[in-house]
Amino acid sequence: GNVMCGISPNSSKTFTVTAEDDSTKTYTVEIKYTAPNAPTLSGGSATRSSKTAATVKFTSSEAGNYFYQVVDHGAAVPTVDTSKSGTSAVKGENTITLSNLTEDARDIYIVVKNASGGESAALKVEIPAYGSGSETPDTGKFTITINAPKGGTITTNRTKADKGDEIIVTVKPDSGYQMVEGSLTYSLAVAGGEKVKITGNRFIMPAGNVTITCKWETATTTAKGITSFPINGVA
Repeated sequence: GNVMCGISPNSSKTFTVTAEDDSTKTYTVEIKYTAPNAPTLSGGSATRSSKTAATVKFTSSEAGNYFYQVVDHGAAVPTVDTSKSGTSAVKGENTITLSNLTEDARDIYIVVKNASGGESAALKVEIPAYGSGSETPDTGKFTITINAPKGGTITTNRTKADKGDEIIVTVKPDSGYQMVEGSLTYSLAVAGGEKVKITGNRFIMPAGNVTITCKWETATTTAKGITSFPINGVA
């Protein structure tokens, strides 16, 4: 027979079908509707800059005001409130800076309303979890340079940053080497620039370009357990 299920435009509904053999299958139906002469959104992307911050970019086919809602990753599609004033959106690429996130993955839904009141369909952009390795932002006023001597590699989660951004440093020694304890540092890239020790493989970006380096040494193995014992009183 026929099955009727009410679904509002730009929303989704999940239902389960049970077959004659009692097996079940779940389906999600989503209806997307873009009003005539409404903006079209595309090109959504997101990068993390810290545990609480992210930068989201999207492209709009026309100017207007944008509205958004952030939800847990994988949560139901929300209804974005467009009744307020919103934030000015340009025709082309737009940037949203978020600063009150948690370190977990999130989803953001964006809607643009034009001057005549036409609203775009909501654009979903996935925001990766902080430290997931998927974020490699390459924007910022200052640069991060690596100067690793022979013996291993140093990498960072980004190559450019602004003052106050958190930088994650990954150190990987080559086979047979280990990093000299306490030697991981960054220096301001100016004559006589201050050298600062990096602890916990993280540091906060200062107001200037930085160079990161460390020292390597031959790996050593510490023996544990009995190293000698006396025989007839002679060690």
